[in-house]
Amino acid sequence: MLETNLGSDYIDIQTEGYPDDGYSLATNRSCNFAMMQNIWLADYQDPMAYTDPFRIYQNRGSAIYAADGMGTEVAEGTEGAIAAPYPDRDGVTHYYTDLKLEGMTEEAASETVDMTKRYNELAKVEDWVVEDQTLVIPFMRSGMGYVASMLMPFESQYAPFGASDSRYKYQWVYDKGISTEQYQQAYEAWQKEREDKLAELSAEGKVFGVDY
Repeated sequence: MLETNLGSDYIDIQTEGYPDDGYSLATNRSCNFAMMQNIWLADYQDPMAYTDPFRIYQNRGSAIYAADGMGTEVAEGTEGAIAAPYPDRDGVTHYYTDLKLEGMTEEAASETVDMTKRYNELAKVEDWVVEDQTLVIPFMRSGMGYVASMLMPFESQYAPFGASDSRYKYQWVYDKGISTEQYQQAYEAWQKEREDKLAELSAEGKVFGVDY
């Protein structure tokens, strides 16, 4: 797709296969690539859920901190230096200071009272990474269509983000698939139970207008 749209004289994609065993360490985490397709889903309700994977503290292999202008590589022991989370393919650990994305993110996230301001400032950081630097190229947003299941989703653990509903704890596996009617009835019952619990917590002073 990239060669077709940009021209193979401008970009020439070379693919190389690696064994499954040790792939992440040898390729992804050691930054042994020029371009990488990756996926990330938010696991909590804040823009930092998408910013964190690119920071050196949380890095999963993006290595934005090592890109030109994103930081300064220094010798081990340099004051304020932060070690890369994984060594390179030769087993060498690199150290950095003046991490630009780290500084921008921490400044934006320092706002913890005015959520509108916090979200807007973190949106500027995201725009800088995607639009100004083109260090990340969003190309797909996953979704889910109809699912045939023998599990009732409202019996699973609930969280607005993350993979909580993929856990089998407290779930029943039914003998037959869940019908649309059963799903709708269970959804309405779940909604009522949820609203009643929120009202109870609110009366106890434990919820302050927050829709968990």
